[in-house]
This record gives sequence, C-alpha cells and structure tokens, in this order.
Amino acid sequence: MSKVSEVLSLVAQESSKNGKEQILQDNKNNTTLKLCFELAYSPTINFYMKQIPPYLECTGESSIEAGLNQLIVMLSENKRGHAAQEYVSSLLTSLSSEDAEVIINILKGDLRCGVGQSTINKVWKGLIVTPPRHGAVSMSDKAISKITYPAAVELKSDGSYCATVCGVSMMSRNGNPITGLDSLESELSNPLLEGYVLEGELVFDLTKGTREQGNGIINKIIKGTATKEECDSVYYQVWDIINAVHYTPKGKYHVNNDKRRLLLEELVTSSNCEKVKLIPRTIVNSLEEAYTVFEGYVRSGFEGAILKQLKAPWSDNGKPADCVKMKRKEPADLEVVGIYEGEGKAEGSLGGLILESSCGGIKVNCGSGFSDEQRVNFWNEEILVGKVVEVEYDSITQDKKTLQHSLFLPIFKQVRYDKVVADSKQDIESKQKLK
Repeated sequence: MSKVSEVLSLVAQESSKNGKEQILQDNKNNTTLKLCFELAYSPTINFYMKQIPPYLECTGESSIEAGLNQLIVMLSENKRGHAAQEYVSSLLTSLSSEDAEVIINILKGDLRCGVGQSTINKVWKGLIVTPPRHGAVSMSDKAISKITYPAAVELKSDGSYCATVCGVSMMSRNGNPITGLDSLESELSNPLLEGYVLEGELVFDLTKGTREQGNGIINKIIKGTATKEECDSVYYQVWDIINAVHYTPKGKYHVNNDKRRLLLEELVTSSNCEKVKLIPRTIVNSLEEAYTVFEGYVRSGFEGAILKQLKAPWSDNGKPADCVKMKRKEPADLEVVGIYEGEGKAEGSLGGLILESSCGGIKVNCGSGFSDEQRVNFWNEEILVGKVVEVEYDSITQDKKTLQHSLFLPIFKQVRYDKVVADSKQDIESKQKLK
C-alpha cells in the first residue's frame, strides 16, 4: 500500500471534518497526494470515462506516481473511447490493488474519503478552482446603457446553479459534485451532447409541490441527502452551451450568444430530452420592451429576468457587462455569525440570525422569514453558524453614532448551500436595482 492510499484510508475512516482536515494538513507536503485531489476534483479536468474497463490482476509493477503521470498523458493526448479504455485497463493492471482503487476513484471524480472543496482548499489554497461561469452584473444605469438592441430577455430561473460537463459530471456553483439525478444524467450522456458544457439551474417541478418544498428538496440534492423520488422531482433549465475545450478558468468561447442559443436549441431538441428544458427567451428591440417582458415575469410570481447582449461571446466572468440582472427586491448573501432565541411562543426555538458581510461592513439581525419548522430545526448553533444565507431587504442604513451599516427590514429567504463566501458591502451595493 502506497503512502497516498494509506492517507486516503485514514481520512475516510475519520468521522469528523476537523479530524479529516488535520490528517491532510499533516500530509500537505506530499505532492503526490495533492495531485490526486487536483485530478479528482478540479472541475475543468475531465477524463470522459463513463465506465471503468475490466483489467487483469494487479501486478504492483508501477508506482502511484507513475500511474498519475499516465493519467496526465491521457489528458494531454485527449484519449477517448476504445483507446482510452485499453489505456486505463493496462494502467490499472500495472498498479497495486490499493493504488488501482485510487486511480479508479480519480477517474470517477471522487476519492471517497468524505472531503469537499472547502477542506481541500484550506489545506492547499486555491488548488480546486470553482467552475468557470458566465454570470450577470446587477442592474444599474451604467450596466443597462451598455446593452445594444436587439437583445434577449430570459427568465431568471428560480433554482440552484448547476454546470454540466455532458456525460461526465454535474457541479454546483462552488464545484461540489451533484449526484443522484440518474434519469437526468442519462439524458445528459446523449452522444450528441458529448464535448459540450451546459450552464443552467436545477428547478423543482411545481406540479409536485410548493415552491418552498421545492427549495428544500433542491438543497437536499445539493447536499446529497435527497431520496430518489425527490431527485425525480426536478428538471434542468439551461441557458448556455460551451465547447468543453474552452471551459477553463479565465477561458473564452468566441461564439456569440445568439449562435450559442441556436446550437443549444438544436441539440436539446435533437436529444429528445424530457428533463432538460430551455430557459424561456424573448428577443426585444428596446429597453421598454425588455421591461414589459420583465414585468410579466414578476406578475407571474417569478424573481426577475436577465437582459443579454446577442453578440457577446462566452467567458469565465462572474459579472460580465453583456448580461444584466433585472430584479425588484434587493438580495444579499450574508454569513451567519450567531443565533438568538425567540420570545413568547418562539421561546426555546430560533428567534433570528446574527449576520455579517464578508468584510464586516454590514451587520444585521434577521428575525423574519422563518417558518415554525425552520425555527425549530435551526435552533442548533452548529447547523447554521458559518453558513451563508440569502436575505432580501429594503435599503442599506447607517447608525449615526457608530457609523455601522446595516440592512432595513431583512427577510430570510434560504440557506445558500451552493456558496461558501458571503457578499462584501461593495457586492451588496452593486446588486441594488435602479432607483
């Protein structure tokens, strides 16, 4: 058994998160171990191997280091299909059984030791980057003025962000794998979609329950605790498609938005997907028309819309000027730094959350927006402290004596299981809608 397989076995056997992290900290100078985590969890590294090929009895002739080098060669030579199967079969046979298991887990994208991206990056800072993403800038006069017409208005999906390397993996915003969606994964493994990445959101089917129930189910899917029935209650609402070759940190795909949409429509339709749905989209010729579409979405109970430049390429940019969010309410994602008990009938359960921005520039207590069930379930400091939650508020205020900024009328919306870093005060201000 190699040192790497020994360490991974120890991490898997350790039950506490802190204990797992300590074992990795004690071995952080092991460059081979570090490479295993990088190859397994980096969202832009894909081996395109749906099934592990059969292999002969392990001989132990090669080291784990040699095996990892062969994986890197496999990536550089872009081996696919039968050639890749033969290559991996020979590789696994040359290793010890323990090291072969490590390589298999790398190919599957999960070292099976109960460690996620946040822990990995605490040990090796910045090792696992978040998935590349073409986001949207918050609405402002400056942002709106940069859009030329005709443009596209798309529904702002009410779900949880999901990036999919078709046939390989599905990932949350922070890069954690999303699993258990068997029927959806099957559709996304269609050969027509191979070599492409989709951006979209997992959305709850409202014919199967309320929006509040749906938010809870999607959070369970992100955390990996959903039942099969719950997994079958969501669909994938997509808005963009990228050639996987260009899906890299700071990458750019020089195909304009309108052409990407045509390609997306063609492939989704040709694939006969039932659980993959196109985001609703309307072409508009003026800002006035854009607002009309936006108001229609709001009146129908949706969160808002995204105004998109048709002639813009895709790039890994969280806030590109060519996509503008159109929203009515002011959102903020804040870190829970404490909780406090309720009063009256809420005594013995959660009264509210003590929240802060990442920079400490905004501090606020939030006691509204919780259901009775949430007040009971959240009355456990370890459950929420350190997590990021989404609130909606009316305006930013400032105490005249302390000069501390706060939020007026904050209302709890949901726990952001897909985010690990709260907004800064500047981020929150940049999200504010047109006045």
